[in-house]
Amino acid sequence: MPFDNLRAGLGVYTPYGNALRWEDGWKYRFLMREISLTAIFIQPTLSYMIDDRIGVGAGFIFAYGAVNVQRDLPVDAQEDIVPMVELDGTTTAIGFNVGIHGKVTDQISIGAAYRSQIDMEVSGGDADFTVPQSLRGTFPADNRFDASLPLPAVLSFGLGFMATEELRVNVDANLTFWSAYESLKFEFEQNPETLDSDGARNFNDRWIFRIGGEYDATEQLQLRLGGYFDPSPVDEGYITPETPDLDRYGITAGLGFAFTPQTSVNASLLLILSNPRDQTTQDVMEAGTFGTVPIGEFHTRAWIPGISISHRF
Repeated sequence: MPFDNLRAGLGVYTPYGNALRWEDGWKYRFLMREISLTAIFIQPTLSYMIDDRIGVGAGFIFAYGAVNVQRDLPVDAQEDIVPMVELDGTTTAIGFNVGIHGKVTDQISIGAAYRSQIDMEVSGGDADFTVPQSLRGTFPADNRFDASLPLPAVLSFGLGFMATEELRVNVDANLTFWSAYESLKFEFEQNPETLDSDGARNFNDRWIFRIGGEYDATEQLQLRLGGYFDPSPVDEGYITPETPDLDRYGITAGLGFAFTPQTSVNASLLLILSNPRDQTTQDVMEAGTFGTVPIGEFHTRAWIPGISISHRF
């Protein structure tokens, strides 16, 4: 096997993540007041060029996950105490990725990749209850919890087209296997019969479609522009305060600058928008989620910056 055709790489990235903080005193603060979900993937990968037009690759994924959830408790308390619980935990897990890339012509290339599902299992996380002393029997101060969250598998297909020597266009489609996310469970070490919760999610698999272009303004500077459509995996009656809930539209712009042939920096800015979506009392009654999900109108707008530095050895 010609080792000149073998390449190795290392990626560190965050494919999933979520951070939300609702205003103090909002109507559904007993469901969720604040949440932070973090997933960091460290991914060493090997690739091999079978010939001048076809290459394959595979890699190992080490995933680090962290969760912090805060919500108010619907119990009576002294005026100087806001009854609440904060759940905090971390975990690690492993997965894999495989892919293939081919050049149809000198101007057209295609590719496919698969990233496996990774199950993040939090065991022995900290459960900190803030309640009056009289309620410590129900809400122990030193409690712990277990929880699990599947990070779904993703199957990707891409098509690249070199319109000119300076302009490249890419179209891709990603199938995210959201159906792995059936429920969100919290199981407590102490007083589980009162504190344990099991909320149905019942997500659906969804395709995400993206298009983007890259233009070489100079030999060192690349300009980028793109957009995508990400349909919601959530059925009517299952919209919750912490999970993807709306059809989203993304517009992104960015640039890349090569300091040397081996070292470059990339920066981006993403705008996420959505159409308003209603969840009615009838929706939650039909889904059997009344009392565990909020009712009302939801919409999203977010600005997300990004930056990365890469170096080829």
